[in-house]
Amino acid sequence: MKKFLLSLIIVVAIGLGGLFVARFLLGGDEDNWICTNNEWIKHGNPGKPMPESGCGTITGQQTQATEKPEIQKYSVLVSKQPVASSHGFSFEAVVTNKSVNPYITDFAFYECNFTDKDKNTYQGTVMAEKKLDKAILPGESEKIVFNDTNTSIKNLKRLDYLSANETWQKCSYDENGQNTCKYIQGMKITSCKAYISSDGSQSGNGWGKDPLNIAFP
Repeated sequence: MKKFLLSLIIVVAIGLGGLFVARFLLGGDEDNWICTNNEWIKHGNPGKPMPESGCGTITGQQTQATEKPEIQKYSVLVSKQPVASSHGFSFEAVVTNKSVNPYITDFAFYECNFTDKDKNTYQGTVMAEKKLDKAILPGESEKIVFNDTNTSIKNLKRLDYLSANETWQKCSYDENGQNTCKYIQGMKITSCKAYISSDGSQSGNGWGKDPLNIAFP
């Protein structure tokens, strides 16, 4: 009987010892923060707060890739709200060359967004191109004036040589097949894409370099 109890105690002790080894020596610390896919994941109930760094860092000759934001090479400011005109809009823009090498020779606005007095939105374009008499060197700024730009807006009809408030119409066919039109009031530019050239090229062979989306006041 005593031999049986002794044998049982030995077997239980060996089993508990095996569990201890598997849990703490082979299985690692269950209560810890584990780095998975460059993110700290809580495992069990760790006694320390989540680490602020060190997850996803690759040691040795390789380092984790970091995307660097593209440096803006030039800036554009439209300081006053464009004035509606018979063919579109008149406005001014200040262009600053931050790092375009060797200089900016041409500037243009094209694809634009519009809104009317009822907050309806439209898409279109202004044909605002300028070949500069003097190129804008890095660090310099230039005010460019656009007078009565040739403007088109999708699904709207432009009426030339009328007053600024009677320039745009929206036309549609009624139930009797008649094409009826109504004036769109208070049309404004809200934003346009700005384009530059540094080699004297124009719309047919070169626009599209480093476009910026410019908000209008």
